[in-house]
Amino acid sequence: YPSILWSSSNEGIATVDANGLVTGVSQGNVIIRATSVDGEKMSSLNFTVSDFVDTNFSPPVVDSQTDVYNPGRGFYHWLFKELIADVPSTDNYMRFCWSDVEISKGRYDKGLIDSQKWSKGKLGFGIRCVVEAESNLPRSKKYPSYLETDGMGSWESALKNCVVPDWNSSVFLDRHDSLIAWLGRNYDTDNSIAYIEIRTYGNFGEWHLSQFEKLHRIPLVNAV
Repeated sequence: YPSILWSSSNEGIATVDANGLVTGVSQGNVIIRATSVDGEKMSSLNFTVSDFVDTNFSPPVVDSQTDVYNPGRGFYHWLFKELIADVPSTDNYMRFCWSDVEISKGRYDKGLIDSQKWSKGKLGFGIRCVVEAESNLPRSKKYPSYLETDGMGSWESALKNCVVPDWNSSVFLDRHDSLIAWLGRNYDTDNSIAYIEIRTYGNFGEWHLSQFEKLHRIPLVNAV
C-alpha cells in the first residue's frame, strides 16, 4: 500500500511497518492509524496487546527436525521402545541394577551396559538397587548379595514389594563409592555415553522413598 502512511500512537506497545503489519512489543492499548499520502483520508483502529510473551529464548530454539533428533536434546529410545512411534530416535536410554554390573565383590562386568550402545547416537543409563516387583512376583534383591554377607542390613517392604538395603550402612556406602569409581574409570571419556544416573538411593529414583513403611535414619548425636 504505497499510498498509505501507517503510524502507531505508542511504539513501546506496538509498531507498524510500511505494509501495515502490526507487531506487539508489550502489553497495553495502542491506536494504529492509516493516512493517505495527501492527508485527506485517515482511518484508525484500537489495538489491545495482551498475554505478551518474550520470544528471546536462550539458547535459541531451532525450528528444524535436526534439533528434535539431536543427541542429548531430542527424543530418545526409552527402555526398548520409541517415545513417539513415527519419530526415529538417535539416543538410547536404559536402566540396570547394581547386581547386573558387580557380579561379585570388586568384579565388574561391562557387557550388559555396552550391549545397549548403538551407532545412532548416545546411551544414557541409570544404576539402581531397589526395584518394586509386581504383586504376583516374589521380591528380589537388586544389589550384590555379598553386601549382606559383609554386614549390611536390609529389610523387605510389603507395601512396595521389594527388598531395601540399609543406605546408611558403612558397608553399603563403601562399596557404593567403589561402584561410582568403576563407572568413572570406564565411562568418563566414552563419547558414546550421554549421561549416567546414580539411582541407588531410594526406590530407583522414581517415587524415591514414597510409601515405604519404615526407613533407616542416621541417629542425631548430642541432640538437645
